[in-house]
Amino acid sequence: MVQMLRRLLKTFGKPAGDPPRRNRLDAMLEGAREPWLAELPKSTLAPLPLLYRHAVRKELADGASAEGLDEAGFDRFADAWCALLAENARLPESLQIPEASIQLPRNLLLAYFGDQSALAREAQIMLRYVEAQFGAGSYAQVEILLRLFETEAITQRNNERNIFFERCNKKLLSNRPKSSPPRLEPWQAALSDSLKRPGEGLPAALAALADHAGARFHLLSQDPQQVELWTTAAARLSGEQRAEFLQTMPGWRFRPVDDLVAVDLTAHLVRMTLFVGIENHLRQLVMACYFIALATGRTGHEAMIAETLRWLRSSMAPEANRILSEIHRRCSVNDEGLVDASNAVLNEFIPAGALQSAFSETRIRDACAIVHRRLAQVQIVQLPEGEYDLGGIILDELLGFRRADMTDQLKLHRLV
Repeated sequence: MVQMLRRLLKTFGKPAGDPPRRNRLDAMLEGAREPWLAELPKSTLAPLPLLYRHAVRKELADGASAEGLDEAGFDRFADAWCALLAENARLPESLQIPEASIQLPRNLLLAYFGDQSALAREAQIMLRYVEAQFGAGSYAQVEILLRLFETEAITQRNNERNIFFERCNKKLLSNRPKSSPPRLEPWQAALSDSLKRPGEGLPAALAALADHAGARFHLLSQDPQQVELWTTAAARLSGEQRAEFLQTMPGWRFRPVDDLVAVDLTAHLVRMTLFVGIENHLRQLVMACYFIALATGRTGHEAMIAETLRWLRSSMAPEANRILSEIHRRCSVNDEGLVDASNAVLNEFIPAGALQSAFSETRIRDACAIVHRRLAQVQIVQLPEGEYDLGGIILDELLGFRRADMTDQLKLHRLV
């Protein structure tokens, strides 16, 4: 069976995808909170796996099916199913695995942990869906779903590279469809109006970009009410357990900026900068440069390599000019994965502690004001419609990384 899955995972196909869906995991977990709290004192399980088991029991009580699972199979299914739902729920709604298709990975997990007579059939159904989503450009879905399969290291590396290159191609090289011309005058008017109101102007400017350019901005954040709820619930845990549990609960989600109260935007950004980690942000920038360096022909983004390396040399990595060649050596000679190679190289070239910055509310407010002003440079005609990460743009500013072209800088933080 594993050999069959390995063979099937070697290539991708092209059909179209499904409409977006809303996630249901938060409701499942909240509904499981009371029985979870009741069992905590007598359970030997870690708090999060115990919560996942109660959440799946609630799902079954609500009418879902989990035939063919023994007790051990149920536990493993609960962990895998809730972990998949958590990764999916993290995405903006339009990028999530839609409700019409979420049963496909569920059926595969049920077959894998239960009655394996259906495993081959469910695996082929799942892989056809993965191929379709890859062809449709739904790379976030593909990345999540491929983790369901046990594959050889070389297949994992090839899949990682395929998804990485296609993602960068879509982020950086996509053109705005000519069938949806931008409404430049209303956008400029809305931007000018927002510049007159600096205290609340950034959300207004982002809303105008959503209305007039179809560029919708999101922020990785937690719901304050959920934070209060789960912090109160975790008070019964030991100090170490509580710290570990609250790293995951409540879940971090890419939420539309217009869903966040404007006066709380800075507070969300403070928490986001602490959670995301500058190392991960820096890795994304360096990997984008690596894509540009390897892309066939001119991409129009070649200047980003010089801009990024110049910034790294002056701020934290004097030998930054060697970073890309070292990543390529590790990937091609050592046959390491892209993420592993990038992490290792950045750890080698950037001194320990160089990225340990605590961003105060004042600094974040200043960064928001600067980003707000720089949005005046955006060329809507060159900005693809889609989902964008506001947190990444703010982190760029906090770290002092600015591309000459603000439109190109926004493209770096498109979520695909």
